Amino acid sequence: MAQQLQPVSSPEPQAVVRGPQPPPPPREVGLRARRRSWGEPRVRVWWLSSIILVGATGVFVFLQYGAASRDRQLITHGTLIKDATITTLDGYTRVNFAGEPGTKHQVDLTFPGPDKKPRKVAVKLDTQSDGAHVGGKVSVYVNDPDHPTAATDHMTAGWFEDLFVAFIIIPIAVVVLLVAFIRRWQVLNIWREGQATQALVVDSKHSASHPASQIVRMILPDRGRRLVSAIIPMKALRPERGETVWVVAPPQAPQKAIVAALYE
Repeated sequence: MAQQLQPVSSPEPQAVVRGPQPPPPPREVGLRARRRSWGEPRVRVWWLSSIILVGATGVFVFLQYGAASRDRQLITHGTLIKDATITTLDGYTRVNFAGEPGTKHQVDLTFPGPDKKPRKVAVKLDTQSDGAHVGGKVSVYVNDPDHPTAATDHMTAGWFEDLFVAFIIIPIAVVVLLVAFIRRWQVLNIWREGQATQALVVDSKHSASHPASQIVRMILPDRGRRLVSAIIPMKALRPERGETVWVVAPPQAPQKAIVAALYE
């Protein structure tokens, strides 16, 4: 009697592993790791914020410097006109009209020139805006009392008042940059001392905030199937669903896992 053959089940295919297994800790922090650490989202958001703050402050200082220099020129070399009369305030000419308090008003002023004939000049009130109204009086410096083309209501030529905002923002930018360095040090410490484990890719999608990268979600089978995510540059690694990648994470904080292949 012929022996009945038992069907042989084929072994399940093994998941494709992306990248070599990282060396045991402590790991060397090479140039690749140092560069990549700046690109980690938890680090990148801080140094980018610092750059934005510094850039915005630079633009503000540039604009304010021009206005402050013009005011200093008028105060130093111009002529003081006391009790110039407001004839128009924010486009209104009705007598006693007052604009909203706390705003800087655009006004037209008249004052007697050297020949006692009225002269007219436009100016945006800065320091004397509160209480200004049509028919009211203000003091200004003008470039030429006979043919006025520029004026300021600033009475003192100081830089601190004009650049006060910059003096506040710059220390904030420094603190934000310091946070970026601390976050980077934490990331490098994870690479140096963290525990290596394999993560199973669940899905991936394009990152809107990082156009050249993709957001990859993974589960850590030996960490209670904890779900973690990472932003991976597509030119460095393109893991697909069902594949595994080596990650390094602190034993007590698997959500801080970093992709090992980006640091080797």
